[in-house]
Amino acid sequence: MRINWKIVGGAGSVISGIAVMHGLSTRKWRHIHTFGVALGIAAGIAPFVRRAKALRDMLEPEDGTSVTPKSGEPALR
Repeated sequence: MRINWKIVGGAGSVISGIAVMHGLSTRKWRHIHTFGVALGIAAGIAPFVRRAKALRDMLEPEDGTSVTPKSGEPALR
């Protein structure tokens, strides 16, 4: 299942906005605001995690190859 992070971020913003409009004086609205902020943060971080994972997959050696130096060759530092 693919998650549309733009929609998740938008939902987090809407939830946080509603909580702020109703006031953060009660514990119920503070919890709802925290949930909305968490959604927004997750939606903001998701593209970076996706790019880092793609880069890591791209840099992994192929099956049957080795990254260790052969005997007699200097190791890379």
